[in-house]
Amino acid sequence: MTYKYLWGSAFIVLGIFLAFFGRKLFNVAVFIIAAVVSAGLILIICYATFLETKTASWVGWLVVSLAIVVGLGLGYLATKLEKPSASLLAGWGGFCAGVLLNETVLYLAGSVALFWCVNIGLAVICAIAAWFLFN
Repeated sequence: MTYKYLWGSAFIVLGIFLAFFGRKLFNVAVFIIAAVVSAGLILIICYATFLETKTASWVGWLVVSLAIVVGLGLGYLATKLEKPSASLLAGWGGFCAGVLLNETVLYLAGSVALFWCVNIGLAVICAIAAWFLFN
């Protein structure tokens, strides 16, 4: 990645800002996360399926533009559906916590099934907890 220090610094500053203002900026955080993740997934799917290196540059830019527009729309929709959005974010956080747990301790078991059971289990637990403890 060419600008990894720039992107890393920007995300750290954004994360600290969101951490200190918490619930006041919940909709902002949901909008940003939903827009970036959905646009990123659209781009990954497009570049993994039908876009190649010999594709015309205007097609690539069109796909990027459409992914950004769709991402912004899904980000707006996520701000209107606060409780399901919070549950999805908590589920993602639980999955990431499971990955962290697996990478620190559970890798010693050497089991792929344990990896997925722990990660999915924590994701489901965190998503359900966020659904019931939203306010």
